[in-house]
Amino acid sequence: MKHPAIIVLSPEEMPLARKIAMATGAAVHGLSPRVCGGSETFKDARAHLQALFTAGTPIIAIMASGAVIRLLAPLLAPQNPYDLAKLD
Repeated sequence: MKHPAIIVLSPEEMPLARKIAMATGAAVHGLSPRVCGGSETFKDARAHLQALFTAGTPIIAIMASGAVIRLLAPLLAPQNPYDLAKLD
């Protein structure tokens, strides 16, 4: 199983992210240039979250859940309404 990625958008979230990282072995991914001290940095939250999700990396997002859903929704929605029949 892959180690989770903890997504951090502001420096105020880093103390919590570090605690979670220590408990889970996750890597902290911080929004550049706002967040320093993470294992990885990214500039585009949408592209980064979608790349992690597509790669099957577990995501721990310290941000509004609605934002995460909106960012990942294009990857979850069927491309064709008839694809819903395949889910049955």
